[in-house]
Amino acid sequence: MQSGSPAVWQQPSAVSDPARPETAERAIPEELIAARAYELWQLRGSPTGEDGSGDWYAAKAELERERRAAAAPRSRERSSY
Repeated sequence: MQSGSPAVWQQPSAVSDPARPETAERAIPEELIAARAYELWQLRGSPTGEDGSGDWYAAKAELERERRAAAAPRSRERSSY
């Protein structure tokens, strides 16, 4: 990595949560997380001196919310009272 490049390109090392096992079919590709984390880092003004883990986790959470919303049943939209 070049000097001055954001650290958001690498997944932060973290202890996995056994209560939420990631499977290959459920895992969000790291490339998508990295791209969104980079966007978040840029939106914050591209600060230097950080490891980027906050942007990484925010990007991952955002993408997981989007995935859940896309997978949610849409029957509520059609309900009539």
